[in-house]
Amino acid sequence: MNRYVKKVLTIIAVSSAMMVPTADARPWTRQNYLTCQVTLVLSGNYFMCQTRKGNEYLIKMADIEAPEIGQYYGKESRNYLKSIISGKKISIKVRDVTSKYVVGELYFQRQNINREMIRQGYAWADRNNSSSIYLRIERDAHSYGFGLWEDVDAVYPADYREENPVNITTLKQTALKLDGIKTKVLPAETSPAFEDDGSDLREQITLNGDLPPLRPKEKTARPQQ
Repeated sequence: MNRYVKKVLTIIAVSSAMMVPTADARPWTRQNYLTCQVTLVLSGNYFMCQTRKGNEYLIKMADIEAPEIGQYYGKESRNYLKSIISGKKISIKVRDVTSKYVVGELYFQRQNINREMIRQGYAWADRNNSSSIYLRIERDAHSYGFGLWEDVDAVYPADYREENPVNITTLKQTALKLDGIKTKVLPAETSPAFEDDGSDLREQITLNGDLPPLRPKEKTARPQQ
């Protein structure tokens, strides 16, 4: 093989290597995940967590509805989630960021805890935004009578909240009380953890450096009749 042919093959090999996508070419792997340590479990689907940079966020677990603390199996649901993640370092696969909280799937030790909550009978599948997988897991838990399904008259949390509105700040105060932690009661509008000062958490979480810029949710066009 002469020197010219070797040179051509080297150029081809280098060019091919440059075309292979690297890890940085898949921004979704970094954009979609938030790693933090759980500081307080509020209920069976809400909790607070703190990032390595010291920023604390309210997390809502996607695709599930856990019974409220005042409902049948509400405390049991919270206690089960707490037994798994309290004080632990966890990962959140971020679905969305609202002005108040981060919405996502909770992973701990490679297990999807959102699904586990439903599988063990500690939560419903969210009727408004749930995949067929979540609904199938709920049907199985229901058929075996696990957890909250022991009560044949179990009330779906959203229906319960229509007559019993739940305030996030009150929920936090209740969680602290259940954990035996004394704290000054603050009205919702002045609570530092949930104060709505008009800023967007989506922007703040990016400025904090805990997540790269998140793309806005795309609107799905309705098919014309």
